[in-house]
Amino acid sequence: MGIEKRETTRYEFEGEVKIKILFTPSENLKEVEAKIGNVSAGGLFIKTDEPFEEGALADLAFKLPDKLPANTLGLIKWAKPNEGIGIEFFYATEEEKQAIIESLRRAYGQEKQKSAQD
Repeated sequence: MGIEKRETTRYEFEGEVKIKILFTPSENLKEVEAKIGNVSAGGLFIKTDEPFEEGALADLAFKLPDKLPANTLGLIKWAKPNEGIGIEFFYATEEEKQAIIESLRRAYGQEKQKSAQD
């Protein structure tokens, strides 16, 4: 196994996401609804049987763990058939990034503090 390069904490999260592919090398543009497996400030793991291309640029619409709506761009970093895709967020603004970070802190902050004290 390779060394994991993750810079942000990943949280288990079940939600729905609308994925609209804006660009792929093969020009295979599509829109799909799928399930979120986990979320971090850096991106999402999306459970899907739908084939996607690595390197595709996607528009993502989903609700954050605290139920606030999020809409951001993402780059498909990896795709595994019949398993899912890993998407790295591509923030348009610093405010967009901070909104997602704050949402994760609100939703998971107390949980993190509890586990640190145990």
